[in-house]
Amino acid sequence: MLPAADNAPAEPALQVRVLTLEPFDVVALRTRGAFDDLDQAFGRVFAWAAGAGLADQLQQLIGIALNDHRDVPARACEFDCAMGFGTNVAAPPPMRVLRLGGGDHAVLRHVGSYAGLEAATDALLRQWLPDSGRVLRDAPLYYHYLDDPEDVPEAILRADICVPLAAR
Repeated sequence: MLPAADNAPAEPALQVRVLTLEPFDVVALRTRGAFDDLDQAFGRVFAWAAGAGLADQLQQLIGIALNDHRDVPARACEFDCAMGFGTNVAAPPPMRVLRLGGGDHAVLRHVGSYAGLEAATDALLRQWLPDSGRVLRDAPLYYHYLDDPEDVPEAILRADICVPLAAR
């Protein structure tokens, strides 16, 4: 008799692409607090952009988790809400301009609720990275939100998880 097979479903293979991304600038606003409230800073950045006549030039909506909200108290959770406009802009404090991208990145497309981004990031780092032959680069991992949750149903929201990789 054969030993009993593990009936747990296998995790599907991740569709990770390694892309060389051009650097780009974003206007970022750091926020601190409960994870579910961190995205409110996007509204503040967009209000500034609208007042500066930049809203129509919005090209990227970016989130940069500076720590894992599962590992820190809510008061210590930090997140940069950022927008890219494809043009050089001066950001008024407390906003600032950050340069992202540049170099190789592991990119995983997440489809579904943005609340699932952490689990998808964990899967990328746990399943794909160890066998990829690549190592992380000391640069921020970021989420490139491709859809507006106010306009797109949660089940089909898309975001790219962009993980910087060291050069080979």
